[in-house]
Amino acid sequence: MTRANWLWAICGLFALYTVWFGVFPASASGGIQGLSITALLVVFALVHGAGRYEWSGILVFFAICLVVSNAFENLSILTGFPFGHYYYTEVLGPKLFHVPIIIGGAYGGAGYLSWMVAHVLLDRMGAHDRVADRFAVWALPVVAAVLMVAWDLCLDPGSSTVGKSWIWIDGGGFFGVPFQNFAGWYLTVFLFLAPFSWYQSRRPVNDGDRGFWAQAVVMYALLGLRYPLCKYDRYAAGLRSRRPYLERRRHSADVGASRDLHHDRLRADRRAAAVRSWKSTEAVRAFPAKASK
Repeated sequence: MTRANWLWAICGLFALYTVWFGVFPASASGGIQGLSITALLVVFALVHGAGRYEWSGILVFFAICLVVSNAFENLSILTGFPFGHYYYTEVLGPKLFHVPIIIGGAYGGAGYLSWMVAHVLLDRMGAHDRVADRFAVWALPVVAAVLMVAWDLCLDPGSSTVGKSWIWIDGGGFFGVPFQNFAGWYLTVFLFLAPFSWYQSRRPVNDGDRGFWAQAVVMYALLGLRYPLCKYDRYAAGLRSRRPYLERRRHSADVGASRDLHHDRLRADRRAAAVRSWKSTEAVRAFPAKASK
């Protein structure tokens, strides 16, 4: 089985994961879901990255990512910089200092996907003349960091409020998340991608065909697809929970309409009876007049 086949198999498994936990989010705990998504992202990044940078290159990527991300996460928990004041609960499992171990894997896996998609967006998929391309050395981490923040815009609100994976002490203006968090994400991701960008620009890399780059794009798209699926499932669940209430409202409306119709008929009958009574009275009054004539 070739590397490409393995990678497409991981994409297929990740698609099944995305649809299943998107439509049935309560089928597993937040910790199990976090562990499974991180494992798939890390495995894909390692196998895919080895095809581009060899094993030594992709391991350097993960080493830089783990050191920088864990340092900034712990710094923010202790001081509030750069993300804000928060703390991790026990949902995500064992911790390295104050940060769950799988957080580093999530940074690495999602960061790698953002890094590769940035190559596609900037049309820097070739393997030649990279040392002379100073624009790409800095533009790639700039764009990739934006893509990572875009993912966190979907990830953070639900994970911190509904999932309780971490808690923002002071809350925030974006569905309970402080805007400072997203600036911190951008800074952190840029600071671990920029050194790797400089490092890999001076080393040989392997070319990839369209399928190779499509795999990274598909994985990044699936990474974001889960959130609208979760929103749809919660919306449908809300409708299902409101159905008895809506049925009672509809029944009350039907009863009210029947009562109003009954009252309208009664009023019509009374008016008709009054008209008949008035006509009878007029007829009686007119009869003696006619008789006298």
